[in-house]
Amino acid sequence: MSFTADPRVDAYIDALPDWQQTTCREVRQLVHAADRDVTETIKRTKQPYFVLQGNICALLATKDHVNIFLYDGDKALLAESLGHIQEASTAIISAITPTG
Repeated sequence: MSFTADPRVDAYIDALPDWQQTTCREVRQLVHAADRDVTETIKRTKQPYFVLQGNICALLATKDHVNIFLYDGDKALLAESLGHIQEASTAIISAITPTG
């Protein structure tokens, strides 16, 4: 899937530990695959957001996990895509979350 990457989002992801980079890149791919018109940006100074007629989701990496914030958008436009993103991101997180 080809999309226009925001270099600030690249920088945010590149600064993370490997396992968080993997999670964020997978979610990023899923969001862009859901709709080719999704754009990405940085809001709140450093947090990656994915936008299509409003916020779709955002990423926030913390010490031991990655938060994926899902927003209520135009339900008719985004309900199916968000469902796929949420299911896939849950599976990804479960598969790569370090156990300790």
